[in-house]
Amino acid sequence: MKQLGSAMAKLLGIILFAAVLQCTDHAAAQVTGEMAAHNRLANHEQLSDAASLHQRARGYLDDGNHERALEDLHAAIQINPYYTQAYYLRGLIFAKQKEYAQAVKDFDTAISQDSSFASAMHQRALVHQENRAYGQALKDFDRALALEPMNALTLRDRAFAHRDAGDYDQAVDDYEEAMRLGFSAVDPHPMADLLFFQGRFLQSAQTLQQVVRHRPDNRHAALWRYLALAKANDDRGAARELAEQSARATLDKRWPAAVFEYYLGRIDESSLYAAVETAEENNKNEQRCQANFYVAEGKLLKGAKDEAISRLLTAKSQCPLNTSFFHGANAELKRFGQ
Repeated sequence: MKQLGSAMAKLLGIILFAAVLQCTDHAAAQVTGEMAAHNRLANHEQLSDAASLHQRARGYLDDGNHERALEDLHAAIQINPYYTQAYYLRGLIFAKQKEYAQAVKDFDTAISQDSSFASAMHQRALVHQENRAYGQALKDFDRALALEPMNALTLRDRAFAHRDAGDYDQAVDDYEEAMRLGFSAVDPHPMADLLFFQGRFLQSAQTLQQVVRHRPDNRHAALWRYLALAKANDDRGAARELAEQSARATLDKRWPAAVFEYYLGRIDESSLYAAVETAEENNKNEQRCQANFYVAEGKLLKGAKDEAISRLLTAKSQCPLNTSFFHGANAELKRFGQ
């Protein structure tokens, strides 16, 4: 599940960049016609109208040149302070650069100019979520979904906000609906995680089976399926699958290979932690977090509750907030009233 953890950690940036392509009907109407005469503008050309500057800024952004894009957007807004789409695009860039206060300010302006701008509400919600202002994030997601109730991606992202706020039940409801509305665009892996957090281990294992089938190299998914199956009282099936997964990757000693060995009884706990310490320095903290979670789960399966709680508390303190390992530890602790 390392792949998922890093993917989820990058998710906000990906969403913000992809949102450059989104546009409401109102925003599209604002630039239709105006931009048609400027399809082949040279980058060095001196521009004097907001639509052309906005169009060129999008080109710069596509090329990864954020600074030049911002220059053009600043100029576009000076020329036309009511050019809603320029505020929106500038807000996306600020958010990508983690300048969250500036991003919120621009999204505020875009929404004040167009109260039906659902995409701006969605993006402002993501910024609030990144700032851990989950109440504000959820309000914005609610407003966006009131305007676009069938938007699967907004539902998916609201599910993540509920997850980060610790409401796993509501997160599952939103993610299930997102998958129903747009299955091809919504990854089932986070759904498997949410079901695990919720304590629906059999359903989590079934969903993880899809993930492992389509991504056989995702070894963390295989480990979480092992845990879900074991928690669903299919210990034999869980152990058999884990041994098969380990055998298929005998020569691959990269992390989390040591976790497979630990669960299969081939190495002890101290050897597992020793394997973490051999990792590259920039990977150690992530692997320590994961090791503590996996050891805690192993102890839970053996009935060693107190030892497990200690490891879960350590994992929760080590793991980044938007990862499955943080929420896995948090969900287990909540089940114990911690």
